[in-house]
Amino acid sequence: MMLRELYRIGLEMKRERGPEWPVEMYEERKIRWEVWLTEDATLRPNGVKSFDPKDKAAGRIYAPDVYRSGKKPPPYLVVDKPEYVLGVGKDGEKQHEAYLALLDECACATGKQGVRAIRDYLSSHRSQLRDEMARQGLTENGDAKKTTQARDWINFKVGDAYPIEAPEISAWWAQYTRDEIKDSDEVCCISRIRGKVTRKFPVSIPVVELDERGRERRKPCRLASVDSPACKSYGFDKSDHAPMSHDAALIAGTALKLMLSDEESSKRLGDVNFAFWTREKRVRSGIGALISGRPEDEAKLADVKALLEGRQVYPAADKFYMLAITNTESRIVIRASIEAALGEVIGSFRDWSASVAVCGPGADLPSIWSLHTALQVSNERQNRNTAIALVERAFFGAALDRALYASVFPRIESSIHRRDSRSNKKAPQWRCPLKEHVSIIKLYLSQSNEEVKDLVALNESFRSVAYQYGRLMAVYEAIQIDASPNVQSTVTERFFSPMMLNPIRTVAKLDVLSKHHLRVVTRDKGKGAAVNLEKRLEAINWQIECLDAAACGGLSLDDRGLFVLGYWHERFRTYNPSKHREETQDETESADDQQD
Repeated sequence: MMLRELYRIGLEMKRERGPEWPVEMYEERKIRWEVWLTEDATLRPNGVKSFDPKDKAAGRIYAPDVYRSGKKPPPYLVVDKPEYVLGVGKDGEKQHEAYLALLDECACATGKQGVRAIRDYLSSHRSQLRDEMARQGLTENGDAKKTTQARDWINFKVGDAYPIEAPEISAWWAQYTRDEIKDSDEVCCISRIRGKVTRKFPVSIPVVELDERGRERRKPCRLASVDSPACKSYGFDKSDHAPMSHDAALIAGTALKLMLSDEESSKRLGDVNFAFWTREKRVRSGIGALISGRPEDEAKLADVKALLEGRQVYPAADKFYMLAITNTESRIVIRASIEAALGEVIGSFRDWSASVAVCGPGADLPSIWSLHTALQVSNERQNRNTAIALVERAFFGAALDRALYASVFPRIESSIHRRDSRSNKKAPQWRCPLKEHVSIIKLYLSQSNEEVKDLVALNESFRSVAYQYGRLMAVYEAIQIDASPNVQSTVTERFFSPMMLNPIRTVAKLDVLSKHHLRVVTRDKGKGAAVNLEKRLEAINWQIECLDAAACGGLSLDDRGLFVLGYWHERFRTYNPSKHREETQDETESADDQQD
């Protein structure tokens, strides 16, 4: 199950990282203030240092952490906000008393003079520190919920050492947080060991989300949903979690945290964070590049292309594991978790890459990010489901939902009819579907029709009336463009939808228009140009007659997708003839080689 797999991954990470494994119950934090004290609990000259909050690198430390919740959130050890350290704000005095009590308890248990010096100084000279920090910019806010700036964390240095870095302090803090676990005797759902268990994850996990301005930020959250037979998952009972030991939960949570903070093992589509794991690091890195589609990931894509083409060996039996994660307020929710053999994942992606490949401008292999962007809507839940569906289709061979396929056609209509106010008004204003939309259509149809998977470029003899009608639409457009190069509205804009729904009724009108356009082509460019266009029309009409078009009524939803593919392939040949000749020549040479 999900938690046990995270626990296994965490144990592997811990063995690999050794001393680099995060300190138990410590989190990375950016501090704003640093206070230097002497060992006899006095403030050193110029003993208050302020870090620039805009400098993301300055003032970053690992500090004690604990889950704060409820009306009386507990203090942190040494490093905390002004409400606890200085007693500012509505409930500042109570929070400050709890902070001093924690320092006193730690000093008595560990015997560390540095912690006692902080406690003694604040007990006697707190006002002195408040005044000095106020002179350097510390401000108080009248709002009871937010008395100071959100990043005004304060740390202490005593003598030449930072108390929080002492091994005795970190060990005491780890034991202190464990003491909150109830005295119980249950079976841990992760490690299967009987003993004291907790139902809280002791690790805060940063997930990427977008703020109001659309900028990415990392927000610390707690894992809220676990996949275990002993647990009612999120959506049924939000407060009931499977029992787990502190150690197992810590390792599993830390593994997820490290995966999400590592660009090689984590990518984001919309509000969904994907964390994935496999021992083969180059595969893991390349898979992330395939999801994101960023220009800087091009070098990593070469490794995956080598895998797909069979030029690179990989351990097929190794496990590949993926989590789809979202956050709600300050809680993490696992939306999907999938485990498969690495060989199966590579096989699924080979099938996916063949299914989305289509001729035309842009990258040969569209990224998952570009397909997701082409399907985005204002509904967050729908965007989330689309992101998960695309990733599951790419790496695990899951079938795409028909509703997702159907949602492409309204977007194609919008692409054909869109206008660009910045474009040259004298240039043609005709439009066409996006390549990503065509790839999604091909991806869906390939699930039930293996022949569609091979339709990367134009196949003039493909046995589908809908495909041939799509080609016919592209030729009618090409005739009009040849007759009127500066036309502002093409026949595609006017007749694409009627032709896609019921081509037999629409062809008669387009045929009349094409005859007029051919006369103009003959007049302006000569009879040879018109004859070439007429031959293309005749060839396509002959294919349609052979397929018994008279029996074809309105096109089904699947046939509409084939119509779009036929239009796209024929149009690409029209405006990229040299590319089409190269592809045709390659296919002919390949066929000759097979015959030999």
